[in-house]
Amino acid sequence: MTWRRRLPGQDGVAMITVMMIVVVLSLLMVAALGYAVQSEPSARRDQDWNAALAAAQAGVDDYLYRLQQDDNYYLYSATNPPPRPTPPSPGGRRSPGRPTTGSFTTASTWPATPARASSS
Repeated sequence: MTWRRRLPGQDGVAMITVMMIVVVLSLLMVAALGYAVQSEPSARRDQDWNAALAAAQAGVDDYLYRLQQDDNYYLYSATNPPPRPTPPSPGGRRSPGRPTTGSFTTASTWPATPARASSS
């Protein structure tokens, strides 16, 4: 077994090397964390944009579907809602689950006078 002799002036070199590596890794970690925190608002904005775009597309799809079902649907609005279909009569010959098409009523959906609660 041979013993190596240390060169003079190299005491603690390993400790300094390890400390430099720790500092460099810490700086890299701080830089990565700063980038992640900085990019979070733009990622959230992109997520909100995609959700709004999906909601708008769903609204357009719903409108097109309703327009395909009723050619005059474009005439209706929030103050002029489309008429509700009348339910089939109990003695009718329609099978359960079959949609009622073509039979509409123009009855208003809102009562003429609001219901008042009676106090006793």
